[in-house]
Amino acid sequence: MANRDRLLSVLVPACAAVLMCLFCVPTCSAQVRRYQPRTPTLSPYLNLTLFNGGGLPNYYAYVRPELHQQALNEREQALTRQQGQTIQRLQNEIQRGTVPIAETGTGSWFMTLGTRTSYLDTTRYYPAVRVNRGGR
Repeated sequence: MANRDRLLSVLVPACAAVLMCLFCVPTCSAQVRRYQPRTPTLSPYLNLTLFNGGGLPNYYAYVRPELHQQALNEREQALTRQQGQTIQRLQNEIQRGTVPIAETGTGSWFMTLGTRTSYLDTTRYYPAVRVNRGGR
């Protein structure tokens, strides 16, 4: 009986400590986010060693297009980030009421007044024909 009481006196606080740790710690410190690199981990220049039965050298067939694609992806991500920031800024300004909302089309280029055009008018594209009536 004494062994049982001694075992319970040790076991109950130990179980309470384990339960408290489980409920108080939301995630274990060993669970970290998985590393995901922003840039490719392999160089496109490794494709120089591939067998290419085509007419182009490997640099122009494999490496250069991949480098261009990476540059294009970076530009697109930067543009997307910039557009998102602009949209967020405009939404904040509209919510604060600092920007008056204009009617649709009032600031557009097609609403420019004072320009007249005529059908098949090519004077802006070709020089005027000069007629020589002097005798020569």
